[in-house]
Formats: sequence, structure tokens, C-alpha cells
Amino acid sequence: MTAGKQTVILLGSVTPAAVSSFYMSALPQAGYKITENTLTTVSGGTGAAIEFTGHGYKGIISAESNIDLATAGVSMSGVSGKNFVGITLSPQ
Repeated sequence: MTAGKQTVILLGSVTPAAVSSFYMSALPQAGYKITENTLTTVSGGTGAAIEFTGHGYKGIISAESNIDLATAGVSMSGVSGKNFVGITLSPQ
């Protein structure tokens, strides 16, 4: 989906550790510079956050496990389960 000049991509069923591992390799190979990378334990689950820049964009990839979207009142077609990934791209 888009919000103004931002593009937002939402994914489910991918663990934060897998997100961190994949993007730490894939982003530099695609010509992006990683400016921050964290993988932490949060409320019984894990969380990952990767910030990056390149190709005229800045982006943030956030992933969390053990998130119950239904309890949070969120319903998105194709996104379910307890793992949640959000990718936000903004022009620089």
C-alpha cells in the first residue's frame, strides 16, 4: 500500500531472525547501505529492525514474533499468524 510518498509492504509468517539474516545479505548485494541492525527479545518474542538507504530511498524493515493481530484489532488479507514484517520505503 502507499501512504503519501511512502510505500508500505506487510508480510506474515516470517520470523524476525530469518528477516534479519536475509536482508543483512540481500540489501548490500542489491547496492543498499545498512545504517542500523538490531535483533532483540521483546515480551516473550523476538524483534528485528533494519534501517537502510540507497537508490534514492531510505527504508525500515521491522519484524516481530508472537504478535496476535486479531487481538490488536488488525485484519489484513494474506497476513496472519504470529510473525509480522513491515517494510517502509521513502524517497530521500
